[in-house]
Amino acid sequence: MPKAGKANGKAVIVVPGGGYQFVSIEQEGFRVADALAAEGYTAFVLKYRTLETPRDTASYMAGVAKLFANLGKGELTDNPPAVDDLASALKLVHDRAATWQLDP
Repeated sequence: MPKAGKANGKAVIVVPGGGYQFVSIEQEGFRVADALAAEGYTAFVLKYRTLETPRDTASYMAGVAKLFANLGKGELTDNPPAVDDLASALKLVHDRAATWQLDP
């Protein structure tokens, strides 16, 4: 939330990257939200559902390395649960706009 007297009535839902494998919530979530709040925006960080990943570290790291090696060379596999999470977040922010003093 922006500091008192700084709010502009606008909201942003920050969707951190991670290729649906993880959520880069610190670097691409909270830091971005803090910067937006400093400018008067009410910023929400979405922690969305990711694709299922291997439990063992070696297999997980191999998958992440493959993902990053192919950046920009194709499209990510769809992840409908993550899209559903964003839709739910949009609805929540809209439904509670008055409570948070936001312009819907």
